Amino acid sequence: MQPPILKESIEKLEIEDELKKFMTIHHMMTLEDLLKIKGSELLKMEGFSYRMLQSLLAFLHKYDCLHLFEEG
Repeated sequence: MQPPILKESIEKLEIEDELKKFMTIHHMMTLEDLLKIKGSELLKMEGFSYRMLQSLLAFLHKYDCLHLFEEG
């Protein structure tokens, strides 16, 4: 079973505003949407930075979801 935090609206999550903006631009409304994309692909996307990746990984680690992230 997926952790409930993955289905929460990004507006409710305590993630960086920069990451929220990126997700909104790319029509990702939940972390579940974001995790469908491998890390290597995220880094190639317009507007995604290594700093955002580090922030995302720290957030996933905090909620014991890091294992769901695919590097690529």
